[in-house]
Amino acid sequence: PDVRSVFVNVFGGITACDAVANGIVQAFQLLDSRGDTVNKPIVVRLDGNNADEGRRILTEAALPGLQQVDTMDNAARKAAELAAQGA
Repeated sequence: PDVRSVFVNVFGGITACDAVANGIVQAFQLLDSRGDTVNKPIVVRLDGNNADEGRRILTEAALPGLQQVDTMDNAARKAAELAAQGA
């Protein structure tokens, strides 16, 4: 209820970034099938194992409200900025 933004920061060591990206896409699809939507901004930073593939998956999915950012610092800054806009 008091969430203003979501920050997903994954460094794929054991968990591959493409698996995380597919999970995010599936979550959006599940919500959509239930008639729900994501109404908070989501900032995602993927780095490490299969990060390029994960970023490609998210880019092609074009999920509403989801932004990809290249570094952890930039992603944290963006998530805080979006949270402040929603305050």
